[in-house]
Amino acid sequence: MSIVYKPIEVYIDNEDSDDGFYNLGFVMNREVGVLPHHVGLCRDFIEEPDYVYIEADDQIYGFLTNQISYEIKGTLLTITLLDEHVFYWNKEKTFTVEFDIINSKEIKHCLEVMCNFESV
Repeated sequence: MSIVYKPIEVYIDNEDSDDGFYNLGFVMNREVGVLPHHVGLCRDFIEEPDYVYIEADDQIYGFLTNQISYEIKGTLLTITLLDEHVFYWNKEKTFTVEFDIINSKEIKHCLEVMCNFESV
């Protein structure tokens, strides 16, 4: 079974500035020594409307995809890659993170928008 990551910070941008940009980021505790240190997902409806950009730790590990799914069970979020990509640190297609229930509604909204490719 994959590791369940527990971020120390969660960043959410649900297009607050009305710029067509949605961003969801998780920062892990570097002291623990587990990779990745951070994972970010973003969708820019102006620059790259057909893709979600996923980056972990560095741009060299970043990639574009439009074959992604997510599942939320309670406070666990699992991101699954449905194409040839894998996450660099474990060579797996899934990433599971536990988030604070306070952020639940915002995270769900951000992912609903980012992962909806039918509206483009």
